[in-house]
Amino acid sequence: GVYVLANGTFDMNAPVEGNNAGIIKENKAASGKYGAGVLVYGTFNMNEGTISNHGSEDNPLDVEGAGVCIYDNAAEFVMNGGEIRDNFSSKAGAGVSVRANAPIFTMNGGMIYHTP
Repeated sequence: GVYVLANGTFDMNAPVEGNNAGIIKENKAASGKYGAGVLVYGTFNMNEGTISNHGSEDNPLDVEGAGVCIYDNAAEFVMNGGEIRDNFSSKAGAGVSVRANAPIFTMNGGMIYHTP
């Protein structure tokens, strides 16, 4: 997946044209870990694209924030568009997990769905 370091910024701006779009798909985190798709310690701006089908290597459900995990107190995730879907977790936030200590998640648009 994608790991955004503290003070780092990741902008996902891929336009959807036909079947071509920015896609982060089918990444696995170690059991008991965080953010198989995108692990955010800095800033992640999602304007378009898809984050889908993430889970754990050993146990598909044993990851927190399988799609996106906003981990650090200085971390920020702004979702303006795109979709986060079909991510799996039995812990917390199959689609998006906002950890303790006041990280920020702002959703202005887009869709988060089918995250059992």
